[in-house]
Amino acid sequence: MKVVVADDSRAFLAVVQRALQSAGYEAVGVTSWLELPKTVARERPDAVVIDASMPVLEGIQLVEVTRRHWPELPIVLMAGEPFGELANQAQAAGATAYVAKTDVPTQLGRVIDHVLRRRTATGRHPRVQGGAEGR
Repeated sequence: MKVVVADDSRAFLAVVQRALQSAGYEAVGVTSWLELPKTVARERPDAVVIDASMPVLEGIQLVEVTRRHWPELPIVLMAGEPFGELANQAQAAGATAYVAKTDVPTQLGRVIDHVLRRRTATGRHPRVQGGAEGR
């Protein structure tokens, strides 16, 4: 299964890609918000992971744009803060899940597993607030 990851930090993008690869996913990375829609259209991923603090177009806006074009695609927003107002905004914008960047190495694979299982069971993307258990 394939996951497209958008993060403007090449160093953190590598961390995310390693976490996904160790969980058994193929990870395709982009470092610009402009690359995201083109890459999603070309790669046809099973899920997308978006950094909340992308330059020019914020992660919440990227979630909205991605959701508009690919309504059934699971979208995980990752951010520096664990949970709070940004997690609520992510859910309102159409994110399927939210994960804190500090949890990416240990939790991102589980979060992706969870949203893909729920998508398979329901036939559409579920809305969960965050974490593998939808905390």
